[in-house]
Amino acid sequence: MSIGMSWCLNTMSTNRRAVCLAVTSAGTAARCTILLNLSTKTTILVLRLL
Repeated sequence: MSIGMSWCLNTMSTNRRAVCLAVTSAGTAARCTILLNLSTKTTILVLRLL
């Protein structure tokens, strides 16, 4: 029974890590998109001023 329990805990731990990585990746992608949008708007604004 302890072998089965160890496997179950290991699987739960791996699943938690996978979810955390997915959330982190999504957050990073969202931040990059926001920075890209800001960068694009700034470039357009600078070109209009010139």
